[in-house]
Amino acid sequence: MLAFSYRKTLFIAVDLHPQLLENETVSEGVIIKDKVATITDTLYSPYLIPLILHFHAILGPSWPIVFYTSQETYDKHFSPSAISTSGVWHRTVAAGSIETRIVPADFDLTTRKGVNLYFSDPWLWENLAPAKHVLVFQADAILCANANRTVDSFLEYDFIGAPLNDTRKVYNGGLSLRNRNMLLEILNEGRDWWNDWNTKGTEYGGHGEDVWMSVLMREKDANLPSIDEALQFSKQLPWHFKSPAEPIGYHRVYKEDKQFVQQARKVCPEIVLASPGLL
Repeated sequence: MLAFSYRKTLFIAVDLHPQLLENETVSEGVIIKDKVATITDTLYSPYLIPLILHFHAILGPSWPIVFYTSQETYDKHFSPSAISTSGVWHRTVAAGSIETRIVPADFDLTTRKGVNLYFSDPWLWENLAPAKHVLVFQADAILCANANRTVDSFLEYDFIGAPLNDTRKVYNGGLSLRNRNMLLEILNEGRDWWNDWNTKGTEYGGHGEDVWMSVLMREKDANLPSIDEALQFSKQLPWHFKSPAEPIGYHRVYKEDKQFVQQARKVCPEIVLASPGLL
């Protein structure tokens, strides 16, 4: 099975496949409907395949996963001809649950600026059509099997992630659920993260694309969660652990303060998979 390259999504006519709905996009391996999960990572680690397979198991069959990586990483670790590739991975890909796509070479994911430009560019979000709900996760994020809620419990929100401020509605993007339609509407209005990053005196100036998009969605009267509700979705920062809420997932805990890893492991032992990733 070949990975898809830039804008190479395959559309199959409904009249040739009457079992498909009109709003379905058929890509090699996955069928995207109203929900999709995605991870982008161009640096391989032995945790990456177990992590993605874990997300697949927790999310269930209604959440196809699209994994974006570099051609080099795909060829070396994910291609069917790669010696080191997991047999379980190939079985899951063959079943149509996970698809690998190649990040276009004009995106530089080796810098924080490049990563923010990638997530604030329409390309990624257009590539995930026609889903309304996109779950973004990175290699240092995890979903917890013991959680009493699921990602689907939060579909009402246009953006939800670990809260980055204890009063303002701004959220981290490393484990986040986003309304793709609203996000693209904002981007297609000509908003540019890098230009806004350099704009002094604004709430989003100097911040990443997740804070930027949180603010822009708020300005559009998006349905955004309260701080307490966001903490039910994800925890990341030390002050989050003062809340008794048990979230459905965690992000970046290893990087923020390792003392809280042990606390998280009591309810989410699989957090060991969320070791620091490239992004």
